Amino acid sequence: MISHFSSADELDDDGNRYSARQAELFERAIADCRTAGFDPQYVHIANSAALFTRSFPLCNLARPGIVLYGALPSPDFAGRLDLKPVMRLVSRVAMLKQVEQGTSISYARRYTADQTRLIASVPVGYADGYPRALTNRGEVIVRGCRAPVVGTVCMDWIMVDVTDIPAVSVGDEVTLLGCDRGGNCIGAEELAEKAGTIPYEIFCGISKRVPRVYIEVD
Repeated sequence: MISHFSSADELDDDGNRYSARQAELFERAIADCRTAGFDPQYVHIANSAALFTRSFPLCNLARPGIVLYGALPSPDFAGRLDLKPVMRLVSRVAMLKQVEQGTSISYARRYTADQTRLIASVPVGYADGYPRALTNRGEVIVRGCRAPVVGTVCMDWIMVDVTDIPAVSVGDEVTLLGCDRGGNCIGAEELAEKAGTIPYEIFCGISKRVPRVYIEVD
């Protein structure tokens, strides 16, 4: 027997009241079923948000989702949960090009260099799940430093301004989501906020053409 909260990730008074009412109705439905002679083997309603805000004595299963990736259920949980990202999206610098002041970058010329800039081309784009909404808004990590995405996010490419990062070379790792080897991180929450969506869409949007590498850690 299952149900699902609609607003467990909303921790304001209205959201808490609505979730409490849902829990009450679910518990009443469980009691009615058992009174009618039907004893469900499995009973669950708790998603990630509800697991950390409510107790469920009548349930014997739970359904954590977003927290399995190390992401918060919503911004309301900031500072409440100590979670660590378990997923990374990485690529590598494929080309470096110095462009002069006035040079436009990518489709629709949405970025124009204000001075001489060093631009890295990175082979990842919205066909891989990196949102086009991050055009001129996203950041990546190269050599432990943040670098802005400049110009339109293409189907297969993004361009990154690495002018202020010393010694960038073709082949350098580029972290788009998660943490680099030095512990510098870009969370799904950050990408989602900049792209106008939710972290789950960021995770689910990474396409099948992106190779998956599973790493066992102690």
